[in-house]
Amino acid sequence: MGNLASATPTELWYAAVTALQSADVDLAAAVIQALRAMPLDKQPFSPLEFAARFAFPPHEKAVQAINDIGRDSDAALLLWRVVQQGTREP
Repeated sequence: MGNLASATPTELWYAAVTALQSADVDLAAAVIQALRAMPLDKQPFSPLEFAARFAFPPHEKAVQAINDIGRDSDAALLLWRVVQQGTREP
């Protein structure tokens, strides 16, 4: 936060992009704090918009992974049932 306290809007934008690309939570928090310390008319982007963009991709990936696990396990169970039926009823 100390490095971003006197950052220009362009420097904050680059720090925000870096935080998004690297999923650096500490840097994202510092960017948000620096933005909130600025007057609204000087902010290069909204702290709320940035926070939403930062939080969404990891959440989306987690939901996708959970859905993939559910779909894969359903497919495995279906295959197992088909194999069992095939051995009982040729």
